[in-house]
Amino acid sequence: MLFVDQVLEFLINKETGAIDVNQGKKRWVFYFESGQLVQTKSNLKSEQGPALREKFPEADTKELLYQQSLARLLKATNRLNTFKKSSSAASKKSSLATADLFIEAFSHSLSQEELDSRCETLAVKTPKRPESLSLRDEELNVFISGMNENLKVSTCVGSSQIDARKVWTCLWLLWRTEQMEFIRADNEEEAIFDFDLNDLLNEEEELDIPADNEAPAESPAEDTPKRHPMADKLEELRFRINDAANHFEVLDRPWDSSADDFRRAYRDLSMDLHPDRYNDATTEMQELATELFDKIRAAWEVLENDETRKKYIDKEIHGIKSEEEQAMEALQTYWAAEEDFKRGLALFNQGRIPQAHQNFQKAVEAYPDELEFRAYLGYTKFYTMRNSNKEAALDGIDEIREVIDINQSQERKLDSAWMLIGRAYRENEEPEKAKRALKQALKINPSNSDALKQLKRLMSPNKQATQKSTTTSKKNDKKAGGFFGGLWGKKK
Repeated sequence: MLFVDQVLEFLINKETGAIDVNQGKKRWVFYFESGQLVQTKSNLKSEQGPALREKFPEADTKELLYQQSLARLLKATNRLNTFKKSSSAASKKSSLATADLFIEAFSHSLSQEELDSRCETLAVKTPKRPESLSLRDEELNVFISGMNENLKVSTCVGSSQIDARKVWTCLWLLWRTEQMEFIRADNEEEAIFDFDLNDLLNEEEELDIPADNEAPAESPAEDTPKRHPMADKLEELRFRINDAANHFEVLDRPWDSSADDFRRAYRDLSMDLHPDRYNDATTEMQELATELFDKIRAAWEVLENDETRKKYIDKEIHGIKSEEEQAMEALQTYWAAEEDFKRGLALFNQGRIPQAHQNFQKAVEAYPDELEFRAYLGYTKFYTMRNSNKEAALDGIDEIREVIDINQSQERKLDSAWMLIGRAYRENEEPEKAKRALKQALKINPSNSDALKQLKRLMSPNKQATQKSTTTSKKNDKKAGGFFGGLWGKKK
């Protein structure tokens, strides 16, 4: 089933739900209510509000919604996409001119053969003009309101001056969704008189009128410019290539085609678009041909090489990020974590430790490799749990010790980690350990004002607290090992 047919099913059955469309990591969602499109969503920045306002600076909100929905529909009709139907409901509901959007989108996405097949039955019917039909496209409104109810649909369309694909798509959609009625007689007696323009022309050729009676052919005006033989082809390529979502669509080949297949596609397109072929064309045509030629050449330069083609397939089809993108994503993750850490540090310096703890926790969850984030989280864990859960509070101290152990093998030493564990030991009534840690912090960074402040608080310790801390310190020394065993002294 094509995306077009899934949409038609929603429209015909007047369903409420959604169609979720994916291409790698690109995603579009279309929400319907009673067969009407009421909301669209996408994860592409180029289809969000700011980008659309920049592209259509004078458009009002209604027009922007229409252009946004149309852009998403055109991308969703890509045959490389996968889609599924769901019962999801829209969070917001807007009138999105359902008929106009699908007429415009499907007239581009359906091939001529597919459109002919869908309209085969419709073509031999006769139209019954609707009492009221308001479409965005004024040309279509005028055409439908002027259709002759005594002629076949194919005759009406054939005599129209507007784009036939658009007219057929419009009539097909109105017919299938029962917004317009079409009639066909069951037998010859009831058949309405009709004619076919091609048949009429053929009949005139068979009349065998004497040559003397033939009216002289009118000579075209000398100043009437001749239409360039490549004009129609160039216009067709303009629509297709500019609507392409990736290099595969630019060359009009499936992503898993062979290198030779891509080469043949590029060669054929080059013959149609090479600027030398438009030396006798208007300046506008020459510029358009050059623009399109540059696009197919850019696509070929990526797809001709096995390595670059594989990377492009990984990215566009499988959603695998390149090394550069992964590095940038990691950097952006760090920046976001650093912002959380800075907010936590500001709260920490204001004495709002519980609030700071939440920010440090977010920073560590986002970027656990940053030791300073973990050191501050260890301290705030100790601080917030010391009165309610002693064991969990001591785990916080252990986490700072782990940070310091890891930091020993690194060139940049964290005086902040030593300051934090010293502060934790002081508040846990272990003054000797606190002094050693704070002195180590000042040894690494003599200008660490927080470490100096904490050390001054230890200069006149309470005697009872000192005795209690000595007992606690001995118990904890039994657990210490490795680097800390040497720092705090050996067991006696």
